[in-house]
Amino acid sequence: MDLTSAIFNHDREYNQNNAAKTRKWFNIGRSLQETGCSRKPSFLFNMVMKGLIRGVRNNHNMATKFQVIMDQVMKQLTLHHKDNWDIICEPEFSGHDHFEGFRLHINILYPEIHITNKFDHKHKIENLFVVMEIEPEGFTLDQFTVNFRSPRGTRSKLTFREWHSRYTHSHLPTWHSSKSDQLYLNNFCLGDNEISDLLALLRAEFDENNFMLLLLTIDSMLEWESIDGVPHMDMKNITLGSYSDSNEVSTSDMDRFAHRVIDNMRDYDQLNFYVDKDRFKVQPDEALGDLIKANLEASFHAKKYYLVSPIKIDGKYMGTTHPENYLSKHQLREEFDRKKGRPYVLMQGRKHYMQVDSLKAEEVPDTINFIIHPVFLNHISNELSKSLYKKSIQFAGANSYYQNHNA
Repeated sequence: MDLTSAIFNHDREYNQNNAAKTRKWFNIGRSLQETGCSRKPSFLFNMVMKGLIRGVRNNHNMATKFQVIMDQVMKQLTLHHKDNWDIICEPEFSGHDHFEGFRLHINILYPEIHITNKFDHKHKIENLFVVMEIEPEGFTLDQFTVNFRSPRGTRSKLTFREWHSRYTHSHLPTWHSSKSDQLYLNNFCLGDNEISDLLALLRAEFDENNFMLLLLTIDSMLEWESIDGVPHMDMKNITLGSYSDSNEVSTSDMDRFAHRVIDNMRDYDQLNFYVDKDRFKVQPDEALGDLIKANLEASFHAKKYYLVSPIKIDGKYMGTTHPENYLSKHQLREEFDRKKGRPYVLMQGRKHYMQVDSLKAEEVPDTINFIIHPVFLNHISNELSKSLYKKSIQFAGANSYYQNHNA
């Protein structure tokens, strides 16, 4: 079982995918959160004495040292994050269902973060969860140390633009398999900050001041988009469309969409022609663009790349979806439920359900002045010119045949 199974649950899957024995321990771990017991060092002391914590020997001396460490950790968490944190007890199994003990995780909620960068770009995000896992055998209590893994993160609340762009945080990967997978944890790209050094210091000797410094350094990492460190996704790229160039639109799909548009065309009177090497060709101009727009299939993939803003950003054309592709909050929830049950993050017994804010009417971009991507426009011009040339050859051949036949 991975961390997602313990912390980031799905209503439908939880009781269906676990055998009775393993489900018992998952339910116990959840109850520890809901009752607040996992946030009490004295209760964790008793769990150690019963052999329920992975990596801590169940004797009084070890349990006492463990309680001291956890008491210091929780005091610093409360001092810095107030009540926006939790201790997760994730059951670990060997084989199919043999319970080995609970693995501990610190889960921190950032209700709101304001991100900026050296270009003074700004972006606000909400409901970011940062999780630090305490490694198995992580408590080497003879040296009074504790081992944390690098922080990972996810979000439970996104704007529509973020959801559409698959943006979680500039230093977190986007998700790829499904738009309802964003509640899975991903590793932060730490870059050159001091987080790795502080984790090493804590492994050598736990010190509550260094732990507080770790929390402060994580804050700084979350609030700063390091352009030089090459973020997973720049916040400037949070958009309702996609940044496309000739490489993106030159796909195998372009020819297919071009022929669909051509097949739907009926009126060529508005097109402009020119002569090139004794052939009439279709001018790739505004008249052709308007005809393409009138016949462009109502397809997300076609409009995403082929209908773009005339204003370039960073030297690229920006496409957008259309109003029919903007889902309401109710439709978004239905999509999550249909795919895999409605995901949520459990924090102190409260379920933070995955939610996406629906797009406000004033945020819907006006695409009236959008143009057909020049690469797609030229492609259709060439294909249409070829088609018309073939038809003219066929007509000339047929006309010559009838003239000779009637002579």
